[in-house]
Amino acid sequence: MLAFVGESGSGKTTTAQAIIGLLADNARRDAGRIVLNGEVISDWSDKRLNRLRGVSISLVPARIPVIRSTR
Repeated sequence: MLAFVGESGSGKTTTAQAIIGLLADNARRDAGRIVLNGEVISDWSDKRLNRLRGVSISLVPARIPVIRSTR
């Protein structure tokens, strides 16, 4: 398991999205590669990555808690 921890806006979600191949259309990876179990997956197609998503790699987004006042 790998977890990213950091300040709000520090790029945790963007990094995780890059790893699992779910970057926004206007984003891109400029350098580097993503390796999973010794295999470079950063250039895989969406179809091939879909076989890994939810099985070997996942993203669990944080939810902002809603606090209801009882007053």
